[in-house]
Amino acid sequence: MRELKGVSAIAREVGDLWKKAAVPALMEYLRVPAISSAYDADWEAGNSLQDAAELLRRWCEGRPLAGLTTELISQPGHPPALVIDSPGDQTFGEDEVILAYGHYDKQPAMEEWSKGLGPFSPVVRGERLYGRGAADDGWSIFGVMCALEALERCAVPHRRVVAIMEGEEESGSSGFEEYLGMLRDRAVEPRAVISLDSGGPTDDRLWMVTSLRGSIRFSLQVEVLVAPVHSGTGGGIVPSSFRVARALLSRMEDENTGQVMLRESSSAVPEERRREAEALAEELSWVACGNFPVAEGITLGGNSPAERLLMQTWEPSLAVIGIDGIPPGSSAPAVLHKSVRVMVLMRTPPEADVTRIVEEIQEICQKSVPSNARAELEFHAVVPGWSAIGKRSWIDDALDSASREVFGRGAGRVGQGGTVPPVPILSAAFPDAEVVCFGVMGPDSNAHGPDESLLLSTAVGATVGLASLFRWRTAVEGGAVK
Repeated sequence: MRELKGVSAIAREVGDLWKKAAVPALMEYLRVPAISSAYDADWEAGNSLQDAAELLRRWCEGRPLAGLTTELISQPGHPPALVIDSPGDQTFGEDEVILAYGHYDKQPAMEEWSKGLGPFSPVVRGERLYGRGAADDGWSIFGVMCALEALERCAVPHRRVVAIMEGEEESGSSGFEEYLGMLRDRAVEPRAVISLDSGGPTDDRLWMVTSLRGSIRFSLQVEVLVAPVHSGTGGGIVPSSFRVARALLSRMEDENTGQVMLRESSSAVPEERRREAEALAEELSWVACGNFPVAEGITLGGNSPAERLLMQTWEPSLAVIGIDGIPPGSSAPAVLHKSVRVMVLMRTPPEADVTRIVEEIQEICQKSVPSNARAELEFHAVVPGWSAIGKRSWIDDALDSASREVFGRGAGRVGQGGTVPPVPILSAAFPDAEVVCFGVMGPDSNAHGPDESLLLSTAVGATVGLASLFRWRTAVEGGAVK
C-alpha cells in the first residue's frame, strides 16, 4: 500500500480507477436494459433488473477492499437492492457512519438516438460515455467503490460506509422504506446521508442540490359510452370524453398560462433559497435554468433568469405525459370513443403538502363532472419534496475542497426541479443525519432522453467528492488534522 495523502493524491488514484476498472464494468451494466418496473409489466419474468443487480454485486465483491461485504436483499414484489458495507477505520466509532444512496433501474430506452449511439450499446466518444443509465444513476455505485479504493490505496483512513442501490427509483421507490428497515436491523444509523442521483447546471464544479420538488403522478379516465358510436350520428349529442377530461384538468391548471390553480400547491420560497437562486442567476444568467430545444417561436416562462430558476425549482407545474383510448391519427376512425385516459405528472413545491394536494385533486374530479360523465382517478406515485435545513459545515467544506482540487473552483449550490423519491424518505428515517444530494447529471447528460451520457471528468470529480466526505477531518497531513 502506497503512503500517499491529500486530496490531490486521492484524485490521481480516482482517475486511474475510473479509467481501468470502473468504465469497463459500467459499460457491461449499460448493456443490460434494467427498465424500471413501472414501464415493464413483465419485469419479474424478464430478470433484467435482477441481472443488473447481480452484475454490480459481483463487480463490487471483486474489488480489493478490506473487510468489504456485499449482499442483494429482497422484498416480495420489488427488485432486489444491493447493499455494500465497508467497515472503515475502527478509531472513528460507531456513530461515524455514512449512508450513500443510488439506483440501478433505468428509464425506457426512447427512440431517436443519434447515429452510432443506442440505449444499450455503450460507446465512449471523447470524454463522454453514452448509454441509458450512465448518469442516471449507474455511475453511483462505481463512484462509491472507487472512492473507497482510492482512500485505501493512499493509506487514508475513512469512516464506515454503507451504500444501498435500489431497483425502482424511476417507478417511485415504493419498496424503499422496507429496505431501509432491513438496514436498521444491521445497526445503520448514519451521521450523513448522501444521495448521488442529481447534478447541476454546469460541468465546471461540483454542485450540491439544496431542494427538490415533489411529484404526483396520476391517471384520469373519463367514460361516456359502453361502445364507440359513429360521429355522424352521435357528434354533438354524445359528449366527447376528451372534452370532459380537458375540462377537469382546466380546473387544476389554466390552459392559457400554465398556472397551477390548486390552492394547496402554493408555497412560499424560503428567503435563503431565494437569495441562493438570485446569486446563481447573477453568475450564470440563463445558463442556470438549462437549455431547452424549443420549437421556433415558442415563448418560455420567466422574464429573468432568477424568476425562471424559481419557477423551475419552487413553483408547481402540471403536464399530460400520456393518453390512452385514442388511436394514432393515421388510423383514426370517424367514431366517438367510449373513454379516454390521460396520464398526468404534477411537480409540487419542495415544502408543499402532497397529501392535501391529492385530496384537492380528488375533490375536483368528483364534483359536478361535465355531462355526468364517469371520471376515475388513480394515483400511481405521490412523493413529497425536500429542502436542505441549515448549513452543513463539514459537508460543505469537504465538497468545496474536492471541487477546488478537481475543477479549480468551489462547489456550487442549486435547487432542482426534479424529484428523487428516496431523499424525503431518507430524511424522515434518519432525522438526526445530515442529508446532501449531488451527482453527475450536467447540462448535456440528457437523462431520461435519447443520447444519455456521463461526462467522465465529472464522474471523477464527484468520486473525489465522495472520498473527501468519507475521510474528512481524519487524515493527518504534515502534522495537522484535515
